Amino acid sequence: MPQYTLPISPSPDISAACQRFVADVGEWTRACIQRYADAPPTNVHDQATYTSGWEPYLRATGDEDVLAFLTDVRDGLRDHFTAGGQWRHGYWAMQEAHHGTEHFEIFLGFLQRILPGDPATGRQLNDVAEHMGNWSADVPGWFDWERRRFHSLFFGADGVGTEPGMGINSPDHLRCVNICLLAEGGSTRRARHKEEAPVQPSQPTPPHSREGTGSTPPPLWGRLGGGAQLQEEEREEERQRYLNFATLYAGEWANAILAEERLPLALTPESILYEFDGENEAVYRSFMGEVSGLQSGVDRAENFLGSDAINTFLRLWKETGQTRFRAATERLLDLLVTQLTDPDAGAAAAGVRAYRRWTGGSRYDESVRAALAGLEPFAAEMLTLDTDFRLDHRPSGVGKRSDMPRWLEDGRPRRHNPITLLVAAEINGDEALAVRAVDLARTHFLLARQAFPAGREHGCAARTVSAIARGHGRENHAGMTTAVLQPALGW
Repeated sequence: MPQYTLPISPSPDISAACQRFVADVGEWTRACIQRYADAPPTNVHDQATYTSGWEPYLRATGDEDVLAFLTDVRDGLRDHFTAGGQWRHGYWAMQEAHHGTEHFEIFLGFLQRILPGDPATGRQLNDVAEHMGNWSADVPGWFDWERRRFHSLFFGADGVGTEPGMGINSPDHLRCVNICLLAEGGSTRRARHKEEAPVQPSQPTPPHSREGTGSTPPPLWGRLGGGAQLQEEEREEERQRYLNFATLYAGEWANAILAEERLPLALTPESILYEFDGENEAVYRSFMGEVSGLQSGVDRAENFLGSDAINTFLRLWKETGQTRFRAATERLLDLLVTQLTDPDAGAAAAGVRAYRRWTGGSRYDESVRAALAGLEPFAAEMLTLDTDFRLDHRPSGVGKRSDMPRWLEDGRPRRHNPITLLVAAEINGDEALAVRAVDLARTHFLLARQAFPAGREHGCAARTVSAIARGHGRENHAGMTTAVLQPALGW
């Protein structure tokens, strides 16, 4: 495979930089729709997640043709997987916590953000979220309320996996929390932030015994967004259940992160796991081929970052006022910011942005400035995507995969990540640097369009347009469109 090279074309100002990039993303969306509008669904679990890189384009344009395509994809996939027996009661018959949740958290979450009042997306999210806390009597329980753990790494409409090694909870289970928070997201309650006077959420509904599944609270009364017959107080009851569950379970992870100097690998039914044994590690790595060795603190923090723990914890801190969630976030970010000089570690910079936006705090501003100090962001004239480059392993660190390509600036290994540059520009109020970040991100995107497929065939892979636009499977939400163009639109 060849190398692809483009000049980094400068824009006169931030408005022009964003307009050019939005137009380029629009061309990609139209090309994808032309190719896939009549294509039947496949059995790929994450075939729709590539579209989440279109979010800034839709926010800028409100393109109704694209929105119609996306809702057709949503409903077509539901019908396809249901008819084929892969889905029952709105979720997979059986899947593991990492990949099984991706369609719902990433694709449906994207749809909810751009169409927040759409009842069909709300119903599909609720059809999944109601199983997280065993609120549907039609599916065996996934969650043990007494131990505050999921029963297994594998779960679905058929029940839970019970083979040896499956009984741990990994950071990937935080994706279940994220789905509950998406289902809860329509609440009219205002988020609270009173760190000096924490607000304790009400306790979860007392569990009722259920043989073979642990314990379960009573079923939910209805479907989120389900129609006029569902009263607002009943919808609020649902939302509060989801928030209470998210607080309870994510709180177990926050406590574990804060318990010792070492970060945890997993939760067992009784305690915290700091080192795998052969059995549970083999099961975990059987579906987590791109996880690191998990030996260093950075790599363990990165495994939380890959399931969006920064935003999860900070949202719960904002919603509940419980300081443990902010403290757990800081434990993770204190490790992750040590990687800001790595040009692959844009997801760490995106984590800093999330921290600044949720808390208004400047705890990591100097770390970003220090990373910028050794760079020359305006020096490079050409950017190259080297698709001949191959790795034989998944490197340690942030933003890494074994299938990642190599980027070159003026023929030398790149030094600048556009996400990090834009976060630095936001901290310093530097519009010239912001323009450069957008122009550099646009060049990455244009090269990816020359070299790679869209990403419909594998949403997690690193060699797709989607991987550059929204981030690959270890960079969730941290891509050139989602973490550069989208925030730059609000400059």
